Amino acid sequence: MSTIKFGTDGWRGVIADDFTFANVRKVACAIARYVVRAEKPNAGVLVGYDTRYGSERFARAAAEVVSMTGMPVWIAEKACPSPALSLLVRQRGAAGGIMITASHNPYRWNGMKFKASYGSSALPSIVAQVEKELATVLANGVPPLPAQAANIQSLDILTPYCETIEKLVDWDRIRAANFKFVVDQPADVAEVDTLAATLSLAPERVLLMPQAITADAVLSKSLWLVEACKSRGYGYSPRLHILLWGTKRGV
Repeated sequence: MSTIKFGTDGWRGVIADDFTFANVRKVACAIARYVVRAEKPNAGVLVGYDTRYGSERFARAAAEVVSMTGMPVWIAEKACPSPALSLLVRQRGAAGGIMITASHNPYRWNGMKFKASYGSSALPSIVAQVEKELATVLANGVPPLPAQAANIQSLDILTPYCETIEKLVDWDRIRAANFKFVVDQPADVAEVDTLAATLSLAPERVLLMPQAITADAVLSKSLWLVEACKSRGYGYSPRLHILLWGTKRGV
């Protein structure tokens, strides 16, 4: 089990190093074995994934392994955030959920989170059972059974999530607030544009600042970010503290 170790919510690894299709299938098999033994397998398992490299294909591999048990599996029709999967697991009364994501870890990483039937992170007692099943899978391998394609269905996970947020959030209060976004690349500005249009945010309420920890990085990104802000009417933060003091703290 040296290359597959469970931590917060599940298992993470470096893509193509220890986070491989073979290992994803092993972890998915362990989760499926747990669900069959301890949950309501007929309620099925939901599978979601983020926008990291290979996430959709890893999710498909996990779904195929779970389907081998005869359980129904619903896989997200497109990338979604982890909370969306958690919500749908709870709303649909599913036996659990598998989310392909490495959360805040660098881009080289990916991971698998297991969401219990109540939607949130699995309790330590559940993780212990999954790890026990994983030990069996690592010792004996994933059974050479065919995926049952008829058991795998596509599911819109984002729409119910957005509809739920719509009911919970005070949008008028948000529209009256000021927003600061940290931007790393031009594509991030496009995402801000979409959000600003969706929420009808006034440009003067939007402030962009470059993702950087050195003066050179701030100056390099400011070359295009300042122009992007000027063309849209957004505010710009030069991260003056980095330009003056770098990474020093307490100044």
